[in-house]
Amino acid sequence: MTQAIYAPTLVINNVPIAYEPNSLEFDEGKGERKQSPQTAGTNSVTMVYSEDVSTKKGMIKFELRSTPENLELKAGWEDAKDENAVTITQDAVSRSFLQAAVINSITIGTGVDAMMEINMESLPATLG
Repeated sequence: MTQAIYAPTLVINNVPIAYEPNSLEFDEGKGERKQSPQTAGTNSVTMVYSEDVSTKKGMIKFELRSTPENLELKAGWEDAKDENAVTITQDAVSRSFLQAAVINSITIGTGVDAMMEINMESLPATLG
């Protein structure tokens, strides 16, 4: 039976993080790739493969409840700049993101369902 990735463990700087269900997303950072045609004339076409290295960066995005404890965690990640380490795991799926930094200005909601969204960018993910 195949199962979806539905509730992975999120660990930042060796601390397990309790996050809002269904809010965790990540991009492994393999970057954008392009195939471009070139010709030598007379309907002769070959393809040139290239990778845009400027897009090779990992991304981690999730939401946290606006609590005093989570505000403290957020502040620690911001203070660490690009020295955060993030791991996402569930069963056989495991991705590690090094040199992760919070990149967004975080709006802190108030109230019963108040949330804050965390966006991080990092080196491309490593497996396992």
